[in-house]
Amino acid sequence: SKNTICFLQDDKIDKMIIDPQKFGLRQATIRDLQISTKKDAIQAFISVLDGTANQSMIEITALNSAAGLVVGNVVKDLEEGLQMSLHSITSGKAFSHFDSFIRNCGDHDKIKEIQQ
Repeated sequence: SKNTICFLQDDKIDKMIIDPQKFGLRQATIRDLQISTKKDAIQAFISVLDGTANQSMIEITALNSAAGLVVGNVVKDLEEGLQMSLHSITSGKAFSHFDSFIRNCGDHDKIKEIQQ
């Protein structure tokens, strides 16, 4: 479904309507995105990063990431940000960076347990 977003860029507030289908993303159902427990949320987060989540979860995460990349002036528009975000997930880079972070700062065994 279409979403209205507002963002501050170059000292100006911009408002736009985003239709995810315009970017080639499929329309998700609530069932595709619904999470019931903390464990489900952790598993969903990891599965998005490693590319094993359902397509709707991957796409909504990539679209949110794209918006952050636009606001952070990393990319010029949502389309470029979406391509970069999806590539990061599908190439394995997103999970690789997360995995490296956990190896250096967290409990890597917990991540392995969740993935199994």
